[in-house]
Amino acid sequence: MRRFEYDDNDDFFKDDLENFFDEGPDDYHIPKGELINVLQLDLVEADLNMRLLALTVKTLEKTFLWRFRKLKTKMKMIREMYNEMVNLVDRVDKDTKETGDAAV
Repeated sequence: MRRFEYDDNDDFFKDDLENFFDEGPDDYHIPKGELINVLQLDLVEADLNMRLLALTVKTLEKTFLWRFRKLKTKMKMIREMYNEMVNLVDRVDKDTKETGDAAV
């Protein structure tokens, strides 16, 4: 890049700007179908994480002393239970891959 020889000419950086904005998924040699699949998997994973978080909060709301706890304590409980549920899901996935059984 030409940084130190700027002379107030708009065409000076033209080549650099064209190359910068022309980069896209095709420049990385990733098929568009594969890119769409990766993006869909990311969306599905985010959706599943949100559902798991909602399930965690619903479960904790059913505990007897939930209403009487401080917000900081509630957030800590949610974080701990969410992490445990993620670990549980990972263990179930790992076990099903090892045995070859489908998840029930």
